[in-house]
Amino acid sequence: MSRKLALTISYVFHPLLMPTMLFGVLLLVGPEIFSPYSFEQMKLLIALIFVTTFVIPLLSMSTLKLTGTISSFMLEKRKERLLPFFFTVFFYGITVYMFTFRIGRLDNITLILGTITTIILVVALLTIKIKVSAHSAGMGGVIGFLWAIKMTYPDMGLLWPLLVTILISGGVMTARMYLNAHRPVEIYMGGAIGLVLSFCSVLLWF
Repeated sequence: MSRKLALTISYVFHPLLMPTMLFGVLLLVGPEIFSPYSFEQMKLLIALIFVTTFVIPLLSMSTLKLTGTISSFMLEKRKERLLPFFFTVFFYGITVYMFTFRIGRLDNITLILGTITTIILVVALLTIKIKVSAHSAGMGGVIGFLWAIKMTYPDMGLLWPLLVTILISGGVMTARMYLNAHRPVEIYMGGAIGLVLSFCSVLLWF
């Protein structure tokens, strides 16, 4: 694997993009879990999710970079990760609040967004002591959601998306280690946090 490829993988599968990717896959494969909302309504809601969970946090990170608070969007230094992570938790928390109390109680959407926010919060808190991989946590979270939703809805065509996600996760984790962005334990810890929290949240409350 070349450094250029590893960097490309890291940017394409940035943790902030995971919510949009997950909802996009679920909408294409199993839109019934978002009932009674129509396909068209869900496309608009996913666009809103993209803005609130990617565009706004990215703009905040851009501001931090311009002011010199962080040196890179990849947040290589552990101490630089704390402020962006807690900002992201704040923005995601607002998104959960908005979907729950302003747009309406969209149970499955709120559950997924709430769990993602919890995963980021756990990673942020652990980052005080150890540089847990947010990329691995994001990919582990997507695997956990898809796996648990497939178990809950066996007839939903999630097998291939799940297998592809597992393969992509291997590529992402390999890229992060190739770039020396994390030690193996930080990769595994991030993946385990995302997988366990997302999997359990679906089985317990979906």
